[in-house]
This record gives sequence, structure tokens and C-alpha cells, in this order.
Amino acid sequence: MKKKEKKIVKRSHTCPVVYLQNFSKITPKYYEKLKNFNAKTYRKPNRNEFMIYAHDKLNNLEIFNTSLQNIGIRKDFYSKRVESYVRVLESRVGKQFRKVRDMTISTFINPYPVFRFIMSQLIRTPKFQEKIRKDQIYLKEMDEEDFRESIMRGLLVQKPTEVTPKSLKRIHEDFIMNNLLETICKWSTITLASNNTNIPFITSDSPVVYNNAEFLPSYLNKEKRIEFSMIFNQHTTFYFPIDPRFAFIINKFNNQKIEPTIIDEEVFDTELVMTMNMLEYQYSERFIYLREDNEELVKKIREKCGNVFNIDYQSMEYSYNVMKEEIEKSVNSTKDK
Repeated sequence: MKKKEKKIVKRSHTCPVVYLQNFSKITPKYYEKLKNFNAKTYRKPNRNEFMIYAHDKLNNLEIFNTSLQNIGIRKDFYSKRVESYVRVLESRVGKQFRKVRDMTISTFINPYPVFRFIMSQLIRTPKFQEKIRKDQIYLKEMDEEDFRESIMRGLLVQKPTEVTPKSLKRIHEDFIMNNLLETICKWSTITLASNNTNIPFITSDSPVVYNNAEFLPSYLNKEKRIEFSMIFNQHTTFYFPIDPRFAFIINKFNNQKIEPTIIDEEVFDTELVMTMNMLEYQYSERFIYLREDNEELVKKIREKCGNVFNIDYQSMEYSYNVMKEEIEKSVNSTKDK
């Protein structure tokens, strides 16, 4: 009898090491080795020789340290084609991130690969996949007439026929591979904020924070692929911490521009830094990441959040509950006629 092949489960980083390394530090074990290194044997630390501090906000657990290899992980989250795509993207932005780690000034950062990375990171998370799933459910359950009259008609959308784990993964991967959000770089104002306070920027398992933007799936028959459109206005803002000292704020979109506006801004306001950290905390999926073991900072951020610890999921649940109620009302009113 032929032996059944054992399936190899691949561990995929949904929040890549090349980024999380910016918020990490060298392990004590590497420092011990460093004492015995000389000019010939010296080598830079590898991934396993970096550690990062994490906080589980859902269970409000104490900060713990872990290897970069063990965070931001999902099993079999990407196919090989997507892994290859994001690897190229990460290698390009990795050069910029290495500059950030090796230097203490910000003027050398090239915003273009970082912008592309931000727009990719926005949609390659489990949280975004969950949003797509809910979009599929809502569109599939819509009445055909309501669907035709909806805003979706103007976005070249075809009504989905199924919502399965397999179809969801395919749709999500098409979003990642055909990311048109990269093209809006030229319309934006990109502010590189340098943190001059004694409070570091934190990051998370879903590091891109945004407001006043909505993402809608588009099923393009002509191209035989799935993309999405973004509804945004001049007041749309994206926030992305690069490391504890630097962050990008992207806003003031103007589709008449042919080049982005690049601004450097020094931040001395501790309350502003705390607000940015609060937003990062609220919009994360579950885990917060820091370079240092700083329970006091996490406590203050959590207090600043009040009772809103998962704002993206809360707003998502609210939106789809409203949609579900509207669908049920429409069905009931049709039955009554």
C-alpha cells in the first residue's frame, strides 16, 4: 500500500520580519557571543538572534518577549505565488528599513518603497481577509434587484455566487497581487514624523491605521481577476509607525497631483505620540509589539483607549449587523406583499 504523503504546514508571516525587526533588539545570547567575536569571525545577528516584546490586548496579559520567528504567524496563509510576490516587495523595502536601524536621522528614507509596503501590508492581514469574507456574505445575500441598484454597479462588480474558505483565500490573494492602491502615492502628502519625546512609537500585528476610507471588492470579468476599489476623500489618513522613532502619516489626497508632497516634521508633543499609540492599539488585531519591556506605557495606552480596544472589528461588526437587518427587513416586506 502506498504511503500517504505527509502535508507540510507552512508558517506564513502576515506581519513580516523585515518590518518587525525595526521594533526588536539583539538577544542577550548574541551579546555573549559578541564578546568572543573578532574581525574575522564577526557576523551580523540573524533572525533568531532578535527578540521583541509583545502584549496580548484581548486577554490583557503581561508583556512577554519572543523570537521574531514566532510572531505574526498564520498556518498556510499564503500560496507560493503570493510568497514570491511579497518576498520581492519586502527585499526592496528592507533596504530602507535597514537604513532606519543603522542611522539616527530620517532624511535618507525613500518614501516610495515604504508607501508600497504600507499599501500591501494594509491588505495582507487576517483582519482584512475577514472583512472580505463579510463583504462576500453581504453581497451574496443581497436581493438581485437591490444589488443592481446599489453602488456596486458603478464599480464593475459581479454578484458573488459562493463564500467558501477556498474562494476567500483566492480572492484575498488576488487583492494582494493586484494592489492598485500603490498608484495613489502620487496624489498623497507623505509626512515623515520624527519622534523627539521619551515615549516610543509602538506597532502591532496589523500596523496600518486608517480612517475615512472604505474598500470594496470589484469582480472584473474582462480581466478575469478580482481587485478592489477604495472610496476615500481628502480627509482620508493612513498612519504607519516605521520604528520607535519614526512614523509615516499619509493624507491630503489630490488626484490632480502628479508627484507626492514629502514633508519632514519633528514631534515634541507627548500627547500626540500617545494618541498615535492609542490608535495603533485599537486597530490591531490582537498583539502589540514594543522594543522594550514597558508595562507602564501599555497600561497608559490602554487607559487612554477607554473601552474601545478593537475598533476595526467593532465597527465592522456594527456595519454588517446593520446590513443584515436591512436584508431581513427587505425579505420580510416582500413576504408581506
